[in-house]
Amino acid sequence: MFMLNRSLPIVLATYALAVVTACASEDPGGSGGASGGKADGTVPELLLTTAQRDTLVHKGATCPFMRTAVNDKRVRIRGAIDKPLGDTGDVIHLGNAGGGDLGKVLEFFAHINHNRLNGPGGLTETPVPDNTFGIWFPGSQGAHPGHSGILMGDPGDVTSGRFTAERLTRLTGDYSTLYPDGKRYISREQIGAFIADNVGNDPASRGFDLAGMQALSTQLADLARRAAENDPNLLEDVLHLLVTGDDLVNSSGEFSLLFTRFADGTDVSGHPVISTGAIESLFRDGVFPAGWDQHPARAADWVWNTLAIAKSAILASWGF
Repeated sequence: MFMLNRSLPIVLATYALAVVTACASEDPGGSGGASGGKADGTVPELLLTTAQRDTLVHKGATCPFMRTAVNDKRVRIRGAIDKPLGDTGDVIHLGNAGGGDLGKVLEFFAHINHNRLNGPGGLTETPVPDNTFGIWFPGSQGAHPGHSGILMGDPGDVTSGRFTAERLTRLTGDYSTLYPDGKRYISREQIGAFIADNVGNDPASRGFDLAGMQALSTQLADLARRAAENDPNLLEDVLHLLVTGDDLVNSSGEFSLLFTRFADGTDVSGHPVISTGAIESLFRDGVFPAGWDQHPARAADWVWNTLAIAKSAILASWGF
């Protein structure tokens, strides 16, 4: 794993951060769909063939949450098959299932990262219609260097979507712990170390240098302090941190969604953990884990999980 040289400012920033953090049905015949809107301004729903849905699941929606939602027909697909769109309202509903408010975080990700028409033919500069998002992720603004490599190759290549079993096994085998119930679970600290390795091993990663890591440590410490003080503007500021082009933060926010929505256990400190079974169900099988929508997933918990994962990723990067 690539590590940055330690220095007194790094150690001090690490200490400060540590102290504060503690405080619709299938269409068998298929249709190409239409990209024009209805009279009320909505984009027509696209009825996918089985083959089209399979392609979108395995090559386009290269996020474990969205590929599973598409596979399970929980998100309506709109527009045209060469530039497919997801229904933003459906994504918000998925986030809020069980009584929470995580939907607004998912809405932000959709609006910021997937706001241009994209598809296997290439990314365009054409904005998506209201209440939709581009659901072909490779090549989009949300595809970034230093990612896990499980569901996508080159983030700039719209044709790079694919599942890589070896990458998933690396996560579930090397970054998990056997618990007394006989299952293996992944903690926020372990996912942070996984992110640090991914970002550190990709020369194209952004923000992974001495100055960038020092600045990020200071930002995270301040955000953690504000979280402890219940700052009402915290969510907005953490969300905006994700558009600064720092790939360690990008990955932390993405994996935080999984911990907030799909955590199925806790560690000895009461912090959320997620079983390797749940991870495999999402990444490999495209199936939601049992009971995932029977409890609330809250935006505030996403904030805490993001800060904790990012902190762990920084510490792992420095060899702590």
